[in-house]
Amino acid sequence: MRTIKYVATAATACLLGLAQLSHAQSGPPPGAPPPGGGSGIPNGGYAVPPGAGTVKDPAGLPDFSGTWMRAEGFTHPDQSKIFPFLTPAALADFKQHIAVHDFHVPWSDCEPTAFPAIITEMGMPIEYLMTPGRVTLLTADGEVHNIWTDGSQHFDTPPGGTYYGNAVGHWEGKTLVVTTVGLRSDNDVVMGLPAGTDNMKVTERLSLLPNGELEDQLTVTGPSYLAKPYRYTQYFKRLPNVRVGEFVCLPSKNRDNGTSLNLTPPP
Repeated sequence: MRTIKYVATAATACLLGLAQLSHAQSGPPPGAPPPGGGSGIPNGGYAVPPGAGTVKDPAGLPDFSGTWMRAEGFTHPDQSKIFPFLTPAALADFKQHIAVHDFHVPWSDCEPTAFPAIITEMGMPIEYLMTPGRVTLLTADGEVHNIWTDGSQHFDTPPGGTYYGNAVGHWEGKTLVVTTVGLRSDNDVVMGLPAGTDNMKVTERLSLLPNGELEDQLTVTGPSYLAKPYRYTQYFKRLPNVRVGEFVCLPSKNRDNGTSLNLTPPP
């Protein structure tokens, strides 16, 4: 297992106590019918959720299509900012594990980076595709996050949640409002804080700014860990001459077009 070590702050060390609720597999076991599925639906498929196809995208939408990169690059935020938002029990977990400097999130073990870490933690380019009824987020390591804007409701989440959750969105003028639920308990939700329970929810408000950047206002709620909603904003700059390539994570190393990468955060 490739474990990412954070030694910069004692606060980070305590994340281990919050990351114990992990699942070896997301989704139903092989051969089992998928949630909401039924006869004739293969494993890995889902029944079309209620409301699908009942809403049409309005005309004159902003164009999110293209390749984007976090405007500030690959940086690690100050994790102590999450402290005032934690419940007393969650904060106590941090204090109990003050001397522990290892914690596990899916991408530290060559599993999918998962949502929302694909946009908030990793420094790779991402691509948005806009098609009728759907906005699709693609990443260099092959991850896909579907945002359904066709009136779909959230479908039943597999036990334990999934790497990307399930996301539905709607347009409020020029702003895309997205709600993602059904996340795995060990998903890196915000600054290393795992989702912890399947009821953690991430709400995004995406809009194009006059300077051409894409603004993503995120709100994270989850009563088991967060005493009040945590809000932060991510900015992306468009990369007009860049296409999303291929990034492969291997257990022994991380490979990008033959170049080994060290993903250990700086001290």
